[in-house]
Amino acid sequence: MKLVVSKGDKGIGLGPWTVKDSSGTVVDLTDYTITFKVWTDGSSDSPTVEQACTKDDAEAGECSYTIQAADFDTAGDYLWELELTKTGVQWSSPASALTVEDSA
Repeated sequence: MKLVVSKGDKGIGLGPWTVKDSSGTVVDLTDYTITFKVWTDGSSDSPTVEQACTKDDAEAGECSYTIQAADFDTAGDYLWELELTKTGVQWSSPASALTVEDSA
């Protein structure tokens, strides 16, 4: 799912997303830590955003992220994913496009 945000946005919620495994089954997020990660498209650099998501309804697999100050200060094309971790398990959602547009 492509996301579009305006440069300098903050305090705006992204999602909610329903996390599903590779077979399409909703994942119970109760024991997971979910991290919203963003990096420059085509780059192997460290993420420009790497922050915790909120579990909106853990048993239903729903989470969201609220944009923080300085998350999107540079216009451009990025990729984003959700990284899920719990004891002995780490996996990521498929990467999706994110565009930061210059604001008026």
